[in-house]
Amino acid sequence: MILALLAGALAQPLPAAPTAPASAPTPTRWNLVWSDEFNGDRIDPATWRLEDAALVKNNERQYYSPQNAAVRDGLLILTADDTPRGGRAYTSALADTLGTYARAFGRFEARIQLPTTQGLWPAFWLLPADGRWPPEIDIMEALGHQPNTVYASTHWGTWPDKRHRTDRLDGPDFASGFHTFSCDWLPDRIDYAVDGRVFASHTEFVPDDPMYLILNLAVGGDWPKDPDHTTRFPQTMKIDWVRVHEPVEPHRAYLSVSTEGLGSITPSRWWSPVHAAEPITYTIEPEFGWTLAALTARRAAGDSPLPPELEGRIAPGANTRLHAVFVQDPDAPTLLSHGKPVTASSTQSDEFLPEFAVDASPTRRWSSRWEDNQWIQVDLGATHTVEAVRLHWEAAHPSRYSILASTDGVSWTSLASQRPGTPGKDLARLEPGAKARFVRVHADARATRWGVSLWEFEVFGRP
Repeated sequence: MILALLAGALAQPLPAAPTAPASAPTPTRWNLVWSDEFNGDRIDPATWRLEDAALVKNNERQYYSPQNAAVRDGLLILTADDTPRGGRAYTSALADTLGTYARAFGRFEARIQLPTTQGLWPAFWLLPADGRWPPEIDIMEALGHQPNTVYASTHWGTWPDKRHRTDRLDGPDFASGFHTFSCDWLPDRIDYAVDGRVFASHTEFVPDDPMYLILNLAVGGDWPKDPDHTTRFPQTMKIDWVRVHEPVEPHRAYLSVSTEGLGSITPSRWWSPVHAAEPITYTIEPEFGWTLAALTARRAAGDSPLPPELEGRIAPGANTRLHAVFVQDPDAPTLLSHGKPVTASSTQSDEFLPEFAVDASPTRRWSSRWEDNQWIQVDLGATHTVEAVRLHWEAAHPSRYSILASTDGVSWTSLASQRPGTPGKDLARLEPGAKARFVRVHADARATRWGVSLWEFEVFGRP
């Protein structure tokens, strides 16, 4: 869903369900571990994040608005209409579990009635919780002008050397009623199914990253093309329920993680043979300003407390969920940069403004022109003691960068020089006593042919 697929690269319709590889074990059962049946009268904000932005993807034409998502009559309803908003000609909705739920492996399924007519692009898909891309698992995508066809895809590789496999199923009119779209994601394959019928098994480059769930209804874009005179608005994507199941196998044990507060758990692997001699190791990283308060191993047989240490090991033996509780450190420095004035050496376009790097939105970012020696700086409003800078680089990142400080915006002092840049989050702890009103990140050289781009630019310190 992130990048449009070329129709010429799609596999042809499959006449029959494929047989899974003989070496791949089949789960003896699936245990329900997460679901939303939409039985209330509102969308649960503890479960779903509603997008509020004109996302820059695939040349799509919609603004995603929370007002276009609602729970009604036991359904989650995403509505696309031709109301202009935020510089876009159409308004629609996107709901995801970014920051609320993610896991690696399992059965992910939803019962959905799809929209129809030219230019509509509904999808049910998964993305890595750590913000990287690829990989990506597209459980269901459809084009409104093809009401009898759905697609499933797996994306892999390293940007920009990315690849994908896409399969299609030609079936009934998916806009005339509800159908269940699912994938069984195991360590050695992904089985894509509609109404319980597997129509594709992907065994190449199966991802093992925890992923969050996304439901969205795009309008226009590179793949479906724009609406035309045959398009009818409003259109709706209706979701009856969404469920995630954990596989239970005789020979494999799966590990999942959950957290309260801000922090992460990273295991050495997400599954293990039941009788493996080598345990799974894990590291725990509280977000800056947070600390680990408690750690528990949760199994069907009961909970077992573990030492609240940042490194450890565990021999699952059975499906296990590591649950960490993080609490704020009362002595930690505070975030100084949120919402403060920002300037930059350049901006790629009005859709990638500098202020997006300090707005705490996980879906908006600053991007520079496609040149070296680009910079972005924040005005903290007064001189502070600064203790750390945390950056969240997009795939377009620098090969090296520096952090500079100034009390007047004229004379600059280096706080960190020639740091290697990588996609993802990077925390730079600064030398004690550094003073700054202005903090600048200078990208000395690009790592890609694009410019440099930041999801978040955070400065921590004290008055």
